[in-house]
Amino acid sequence: MGNHAMKLYVISDLHNEFDRFHPPEVDADVVVLAGDIDLHTRGIEWAIENWKGSKTAILYVIGNHEFYNAELHSIRQQIKKRAEEARSQGVAIWLLDDESIELDDPATGEPVRFLGATLWTDYKLFGDDAMVFCMKNAEKALNDHRIIRCSPENRFLAVEAARLHRDSVSWLTAELAIPFAGKSVVVTHHLPSGLSVAPRFKAEPLSAAFASHLDLLVEKANIWIHGHTHDNFDYHLGKCRVVCNPRGYISRRGVENPSFIPDLVVEI
Repeated sequence: MGNHAMKLYVISDLHNEFDRFHPPEVDADVVVLAGDIDLHTRGIEWAIENWKGSKTAILYVIGNHEFYNAELHSIRQQIKKRAEEARSQGVAIWLLDDESIELDDPATGEPVRFLGATLWTDYKLFGDDAMVFCMKNAEKALNDHRIIRCSPENRFLAVEAARLHRDSVSWLTAELAIPFAGKSVVVTHHLPSGLSVAPRFKAEPLSAAFASHLDLLVEKANIWIHGHTHDNFDYHLGKCRVVCNPRGYISRRGVENPSFIPDLVVEI
């Protein structure tokens, strides 16, 4: 890639609510946080605290855990507001919630566009015929549908996750269709391809609540960064490099994902 590549520090699924992650010193132009950093606004506060004195840009995508024991749309607004407040105080931090931003490569001055979304899923990983079963299964098995709310009265149901997914995919499809001379980086929390499902979960119906089959869309980006699964991935779909570097849960039993790279820098 030569000596003039933009450097992205890629991490996700830190789950600071269980054990606080202390990031190492990393030579990067952009910090990419692909969701599940901490509950509510604590993840973005952590990011501001760690990089407020640096020239590094910070891009934050919301995971599902940020919404736990809270109301989804309220948390989206709170995190966005906190990022805006921090920017007004000189911190280069942006929430990418169905939003994009162009950042100039410090070495070349060429723009790189970043597009971010939580993404959720369409529950169609195993085909349209399995969708309803996968939705009902997710509602029974996942905390997402037990402890996230759409409003004080209403739980966050799979049909709402699928609607948000459609909104994000429509937006991403339109954005990536806009001609752009530079590189395109997409950041999502949920998985954009079944190729990001670990072998041990390939036949698990719950995987349809983690991943969607968006392979053709993925190929329109140069890099697609995601989180949510607690397994590392680094592979190509067409010209697009897909990267996932999640810490996962830390408990008394140890580290869930021993493959996590605390200082992973990806060049574009």
